Amino acid sequence: MIPSKGRPYKQKTVGWLKQCKLVNHDWKVIVEPNELMYYRQSVGAENCIVLHKNNMGLGYALAFGNNYAKLRGYEYQFHLDDDVNGFLDVRVKLKHRVEVFEDIDKNIQKYFDKESKLGLIRFISARGFYFYKNKDMDFIMKNQGGWGVLITRVDSFYVDENWYAYQDTLLQLHLWKNGYYTKTYGRAGINVNVYSNAGGMQMRDRRKDSEDTVKYVQKEYPEVKLVEAKNSLGYDIDISKYKPKVEYLQQLQEV
Repeated sequence: MIPSKGRPYKQKTVGWLKQCKLVNHDWKVIVEPNELMYYRQSVGAENCIVLHKNNMGLGYALAFGNNYAKLRGYEYQFHLDDDVNGFLDVRVKLKHRVEVFEDIDKNIQKYFDKESKLGLIRFISARGFYFYKNKDMDFIMKNQGGWGVLITRVDSFYVDENWYAYQDTLLQLHLWKNGYYTKTYGRAGINVNVYSNAGGMQMRDRRKDSEDTVKYVQKEYPEVKLVEAKNSLGYDIDISKYKPKVEYLQQLQEV
């Protein structure tokens, strides 16, 4: 699933993904109806999932995409940002990105098959991966993913359309609440040049979306906060009060 907005002719992810020979997945781009005519030209009509409404935000798009997956009997869904240059493994060269993703596609499902309460696998940034690439670990202890890139079970997936920001983090919070645990993949990282491509969710007011999302989520999780952070935006969501620290670390050791 690749939600996309304002980038019909700047599809970095699709550019390399369509070269991959996928065993366990096919791919779809989730688009708004007012942009469908353009995305048909760039990615093909057969690869488009068309939303019912325009400019409803990423939460709406992801919830729509999950319903699409359920209706078609998909067991897992892999969420990709539309602006990913590729995945890097120990070969650390983007020229291998097709082979790296094909390896992920072949191997990732076995973890879900083995662990019934594994709800989600996130992927770290390429920069973060460099610190772990020589450790030969399926999963790393760093509980942090990048740009909403993750794979999850369709039947345990949940995103509220009122989550205008932090959908991946709040999905993780939802999974924790419902008895699942989450992990961060240790054998590949994501290469993305943040905010280098026009379009995407930065077309919306990101600060307002973040504030509105946190305010909405606090009705169920009052300890969730928006805090200052040393990132490109200067702020981030904090769900640390709800993190099942002891249980989470124990589950990581059971691979």
